[in-house]
Amino acid sequence: LRLGVSGGYGRSDGFIENALQGGRVDASERSAGRLFLGWIPAPDWDIGLTITADRFAGGAQLAPVSGPFAEVA
Repeated sequence: LRLGVSGGYGRSDGFIENALQGGRVDASERSAGRLFLGWIPAPDWDIGLTITADRFAGGAQLAPVSGPFAEVA
């Protein structure tokens, strides 16, 4: 019987500065995890189960650079 567990976490304060309102617009946070369970019941059999999870929050949003939504009055 084999068991494996792994995980990771990362965070960024961002790189793009909002000149009008101040602060960063692309801060992000991410985490991930993996669980593995393996079993070899016979020499010709190798059974494994892997469960993974990922989460990403934040980041900059795309905005049009032309057209009616990009015009400033």
